[in-house]
Amino acid sequence: MPLTDKVDKIYDTVTEIRIEQARQQEQMKSLHNKLDDHIENCKPKDTGKAKANKEKWYIKNIDAARDKNRNWKENHPDRAKEINRKKERKRRAMKENVQENYTAEDEKYTMDLFNHQCFNCGDTMKVDKFGNRSYLSTFKRESIN
Repeated sequence: MPLTDKVDKIYDTVTEIRIEQARQQEQMKSLHNKLDDHIENCKPKDTGKAKANKEKWYIKNIDAARDKNRNWKENHPDRAKEINRKKERKRRAMKENVQENYTAEDEKYTMDLFNHQCFNCGDTMKVDKFGNRSYLSTFKRESIN
């Protein structure tokens, strides 16, 4: 087999491979387009309308909504406490107009540093393993002993 025949055969093989790669790329583009269309069709159409309906339902059924929230808090006490603490921190930070990033580890360090005592009044705060807080004022502690 002469050299030119070998080169022609290699050239034909490379050309076939490139044609196959181009065909596969077109298939991938087609699949990506179908996937994008599917994702777009699955998205909620109008979230503003759903939010408005939710607010209307809440106004009409405020007692049922409160009961629902109350039941959820009773069934998920740990999560409810966590959410409440985040809201309180955010409220306080907004009130004082500070950018706060005070984590639970920071709080534990501060509490340990000051021996779980209030700087202003001297009340002692105990935190059990579940995160429940109980305040024992210095006056009450002395009167118990």
